[in-house]
Amino acid sequence: MNRKKDKSLAGFTIIELVVAIAIIAVLATIVSANVLNYIDKSKNAAIKSNMANLFTYGATYYIDNDSYNNFCSDADTDVFLDEINEIADPNLITCTCDTGNSCNNAEAWCTVVKLKGSLTSSGNYFCTDSTGKKKESDANPSLSCSGGFCH
Repeated sequence: MNRKKDKSLAGFTIIELVVAIAIIAVLATIVSANVLNYIDKSKNAAIKSNMANLFTYGATYYIDNDSYNNFCSDADTDVFLDEINEIADPNLITCTCDTGNSCNNAEAWCTVVKLKGSLTSSGNYFCTDSTGKKKESDANPSLSCSGGFCH
């Protein structure tokens, strides 16, 4: 009796399966890396948006109080900073008035935060101040935000 092999019962070889799995793994790695970059990019956009909102609140605060006295310790300022902290590293955000942390008769304030990832072209920190200046920098937060202004 001569039986012919039924080709409908033929399966994949182990080599074909390994190659297919390797291709899927490479594609998954590429896709996940891109997704993580886009997540960091969107978090940085949210940080910058909240910093712009903080500037707007700062202008309102100045109109109401005729100075920035205690702006950085104000409860409403804390709300903005808390929102930023939810996105950024809370240990890497600073808010300073005038020079150092002295907010007596302060005529200026400055806030700097560390951005997520290393996606930014010009720096790892984002600074905004009472003049409306918004700047990215690689500088240490205490150096890029001194005297109440972004440097």
